[in-house]
Amino acid sequence: MSPSLRESSQHSLPPRDAEHHPKTLEDAVIVLDNMLNEETKLFLSAIKTEAAIIELHHTLGRYLRNKWCLWSESVLAKHMKDVHGIEHPDDMSHAIILAYCNSLSK
Repeated sequence: MSPSLRESSQHSLPPRDAEHHPKTLEDAVIVLDNMLNEETKLFLSAIKTEAAIIELHHTLGRYLRNKWCLWSESVLAKHMKDVHGIEHPDDMSHAIILAYCNSLSK
């Protein structure tokens, strides 16, 4: 049986810092893929439910909100509002994680 998301939350945070701040959702998926190690990618590829993504809110989600300045008027935050209609930074990080997990299953 695989470990729960809470037990595996250490796999949710990028192992190294990323200097590049993405400007679009598509760019965010690429940057996130370059940031994460293979073990974390494997962990995220196993996520299949909305509830599982919500479990990442305080780990990977918080990292993305803070590192990519989703609380301010960053280029990415503006893009998420203008193009995707996502207003709140919590929802932005959720959408980024969802898009990334979906990209792993392709």
